[in-house]
Amino acid sequence: VDRRQFHIDAPRLADFVDDAGCFVAGELALRRVSVDAPWGDAERLWDRFRAATDFIRARCEPHFQKMREERVASLEKKSAIVIEAESLVESSDWAKATVRFQELQKAWEESGSAPRDAGRELSQRFRAASNAFFTRRREDLASRKKVEEGGARHGQFRKGRECAAEHSTTPAPSSGRHVSSRRH
Repeated sequence: VDRRQFHIDAPRLADFVDDAGCFVAGELALRRVSVDAPWGDAERLWDRFRAATDFIRARCEPHFQKMREERVASLEKKSAIVIEAESLVESSDWAKATVRFQELQKAWEESGSAPRDAGRELSQRFRAASNAFFTRRREDLASRKKVEEGGARHGQFRKGRECAAEHSTTPAPSSGRHVSSRRH
């Protein structure tokens, strides 16, 4: 097949476009056309190629616009999640804050994708807030455990001292016999 004779039919290429508006298959099909033609023919082929891709892009633009709008909405949701997560970092109500962080993590996953750079920055902020909160919580629990263990040891020591004092002041039970001293 002579590549200069390749006819680019925009309506036929539109069949490559799926219902979601993705023109990747059509674009790939068009890129297979190599231009090994003299300048005049190559320019005509290029014009037909551009017409076909413009047709496909026009058909796909509503889909891409919808995707952009969804990313902006996702960015707004993620931003609100990050702000709330950062406000919870200093919370000492461990139970409520932990449950809320878990809800925020789930909401984060469900919020969709955001524009790349802004999404990456928000993701780093959210991860930092989560890590800071859970590190503080872990440290608090460890210090409480240490205090409780120390208190338990202190309580055992105290109990032991009280038992010793109790036994030293209590007279030994008498057997009924009195030991008399020897006389010489």
